[in-house]
Amino acid sequence: MSAERPKDDDALQEFLIWQSRDVAAVEQRFRATMAAYPDGSSEQAQVATQVARTLGLQQRFDEGHALLDQLAPRLDALPPIVTVRYLLERGRLFNSGKQKDKARPLFEQAWDKARSIEADYLAVDAAHMVPFTVPPAEQLAWNLKAVAYAEASRQPRAKRWLASLYNNIGMAYQDMGQYEPALAYFEKQLAERRQQGQAGPLRVARWMVAHVHRLMGRHEAALAEQLALERDNAAAGEVDGYVFEELAELYLARQQGDEARRYFGLAHAALSQDAFLQRDQAERLARMKQLAGQ
Repeated sequence: MSAERPKDDDALQEFLIWQSRDVAAVEQRFRATMAAYPDGSSEQAQVATQVARTLGLQQRFDEGHALLDQLAPRLDALPPIVTVRYLLERGRLFNSGKQKDKARPLFEQAWDKARSIEADYLAVDAAHMVPFTVPPAEQLAWNLKAVAYAEASRQPRAKRWLASLYNNIGMAYQDMGQYEPALAYFEKQLAERRQQGQAGPLRVARWMVAHVHRLMGRHEAALAEQLALERDNAAAGEVDGYVFEELAELYLARQQGDEARRYFGLAHAALSQDAFLQRDQAERLARMKQLAGQ
């Protein structure tokens, strides 16, 4: 694989922002880029932190920690942005590995250090990670803190977080059963995604609005949007098990048993391949299988 070596620091920071679902391919791309930089350089170290992130997403936690262990002794000799990235990715590895007590202080340290060097994008990243490590009562406050910081920032890269932050706040309200404010934030997310114009994230935002409509009992609106998403995914050559699951739940609520069973089967076939769902939500997968009549 040919190495990509961004031409300057701004290009490097852009390069390190990635959303691909093919995490293994991203890992290989980052490894090639690491090899293109001089050993011991700040650039190589920053890319290494993102390799560690890809390892965590593949549940290769020990490998991710080992890579960061190699970096840790050199942090004091490198620019502070490397430390921020190190803290973030060490925290993400602990969080994904169900060690939230170890993850939280790392995210909070990253939040403080990123603000001190005006790395607003990474500061918001850190603030948005803290809610994954704290009790529900604290989650909303941290999400609101993150969105306020992003909205106030003059750095466009930081403002790109707004859609994700609006989603997280919507989720926090949804988890508390407060569906009206949840819907308001999901609709703010949707507006941001429409402005950004990326098809995949836009479909996710549409899904969130439709999902909360279902929770509010607005089944007609929810069904129409989920069916539209199914068509759009098919046109894009993609399969989204979460859309199938929502359609199954909607048809179940409408007492349309045959359609419900069909979509629960499609949902289970797609989502049972997700390693994180297998590990963390086995009961959810079992319910899909049962309701599919399998």
